[in-house]
Amino acid sequence: MNQIIKSKNWNNSNALFSIVIPVYNRSNTILRTLSSIENQTYKNYEIIVVDDGSTDDIDEVILTFLDKTESPVLYIKKENGGVHTARNIGVMSSRGEYYVEIDSDDELTTNALEIFKNAWDSIPTEIREEYREIVGLCKDEKGNICGTFFPSNINELPWKDAHEACIKTDGEHLGCSIAKIRKENLFPEPQGVTFYNENILWAKLARKYKSFFINKIVRIYHTEGDDHLNTVLDKTKKRKTIQQCKNGLWECSCMLNNWRIYKNYVSFFPTIIRYSLMKQILRKTNKEFCQENPLKGFKNLSIYYLTIIPVLLFSYCYKAKRM
Repeated sequence: MNQIIKSKNWNNSNALFSIVIPVYNRSNTILRTLSSIENQTYKNYEIIVVDDGSTDDIDEVILTFLDKTESPVLYIKKENGGVHTARNIGVMSSRGEYYVEIDSDDELTTNALEIFKNAWDSIPTEIREEYREIVGLCKDEKGNICGTFFPSNINELPWKDAHEACIKTDGEHLGCSIAKIRKENLFPEPQGVTFYNENILWAKLARKYKSFFINKIVRIYHTEGDDHLNTVLDKTKKRKTIQQCKNGLWECSCMLNNWRIYKNYVSFFPTIIRYSLMKQILRKTNKEFCQENPLKGFKNLSIYYLTIIPVLLFSYCYKAKRM
């Protein structure tokens, strides 16, 4: 059961933008994110905070914020299930036309919503339904751009070429989506999986909708801390967990079984080797999970079988050093 708490102005809001913040154990940074929203030059927004089972004192921080803020805020508390489940709850609870999601340790630039609105308004009405999102750039806390700029003519290219150009653009981005499209296309919630690459969804949406790219900074990306909202996935730890192996196995099987969709996002051989390695590690303790995630739609099984022997040898070293 989810617990839902509303600010005093939540029921009176008719916001254009819904800003969703999934959070896990970020009591020391969440106010920075919330303040960046309240300082926006464009004020027609609502805030939805989804706490994914935090164990710190974030509840006290958020409740204190709710008592003081004039912004319409919805605070949802749920059991830990992974950031993808928090995102789904956030978007399904949103009421705005546009949807922005930001990490609970990052900030929106002061004019981010104004930039997004102007970008949407710049797309001719007759073709706007072809687009699902506006994509802007990020800078780090020192003011350096996180990656490279989009090609200046990217929005004039055929969508296939524009999409490939975006993939080749390094760095962090932030999107502003059509909420209705996101509600119709939620993240998968496979049983036993707590984290996976968000391109699992973005790649599918890119086959149906376009993105509109802008070379403007809309997000301040903070590099300290752990970006993953997950109790068992901590990139600061050197050793891997069984849960991480399950996450990796599902992600690889999904991508390999739908290779036409994901081939531009990941490299083939590292993905199949990763799948084989995770399966080898899990085959005894999580046999049922392995059986539920086979390469059933994968056409190059001969290549998979060629990886078994080297992976078998490597898995012993991997378990000893990384598990």
